[in-house]
Amino acid sequence: MLLTAGLSTIFASCSTGGTPPQPPPSSSPSVTVPATASPSAPNEATDFAVIRGQLRNAGLRTGSWTRGTASEAFFAEGPRRPWRLPVEDGTILAYPFVNLASAERAVAAINPEDPFPTIDFKGAPHVFRSGPIVLLFVQNGTYQSPSPADERILSVLRSRFGTDYASRW
Repeated sequence: MLLTAGLSTIFASCSTGGTPPQPPPSSSPSVTVPATASPSAPNEATDFAVIRGQLRNAGLRTGSWTRGTASEAFFAEGPRRPWRLPVEDGTILAYPFVNLASAERAVAAINPEDPFPTIDFKGAPHVFRSGPIVLLFVQNGTYQSPSPADERILSVLRSRFGTDYASRW
């Protein structure tokens, strides 16, 4: 099962180390999820490869996934360190939650009028979710005037991942 991207509020233990997950070899017929994992838990190697692939297939330039910092942990009970993906001239942060229910609770708690009241972003934040992974993209332009690159990124995110939980625009 391939899960795509999204943004959630709470994940207590994002246990992956300092290197980004790698997708399974193309010759591998399937990905084995440990028996202790929840059936709806993210398979980061597969899910992150799918997210990056969807963005690239839509014509966006992307870099490689790298580990974010604790200062980017914007969800009270979410992962302590997100994953970062350079896209065009911006960055998408990915928060893999422990399961789908946790991710759903996280995005349900977002108020589109003031999605992150204690954080002063330069541009408007945009939050997407698909499966147990929540994505955060903060546009580089102003709140009212996204840059052309922001518009391209947002268009792809909306078409691939649906609802923008944090945007009133």
